[in-house]
Amino acid sequence: MRTGDWARWWALPANDWLALALAFVWLPLTGLGLRWLGFKRMQDRVATRAIPSETPPEIAVERGRTLSRWVGVAARCGLVRGTCLTQSLTLLRLLQREGMMGQLRIGVRMQADQLDAHAWVEVDGQPVNDSPDVTTRYAAYAHTRPFNSRSFR
Repeated sequence: MRTGDWARWWALPANDWLALALAFVWLPLTGLGLRWLGFKRMQDRVATRAIPSETPPEIAVERGRTLSRWVGVAARCGLVRGTCLTQSLTLLRLLQREGMMGQLRIGVRMQADQLDAHAWVEVDGQPVNDSPDVTTRYAAYAHTRPFNSRSFR
């Protein structure tokens, strides 16, 4: 890390520092939960009563992208990298913490005669932890329940 990077990190708002710290903790815990409980039980733990978000969609999408960056930092610099599913579930938890809803999307594609699966999060129909063309690269096959702010409290 360069010296100038530290100044940028120290200038982060407190809620971003907290989100980053939580990403470092929740990413490995989510990975363990997926391994021990399985996807269905983890999904049930995350997906509870859906409530409409009061955050304007454009703000929620931008905040989702910011939180996605913090999950990416935790994945690169933390104890575990985590899969796209682990990172997406961690991002959903961070969104919930801030009272925003996200949708877990899972898609598949054929690549070099092998089935390739991928998970991402959408807020207001827009991918926030992947490029916008993810919906054209992968055929979404799973519509999971909405994730809301009452989960993981």
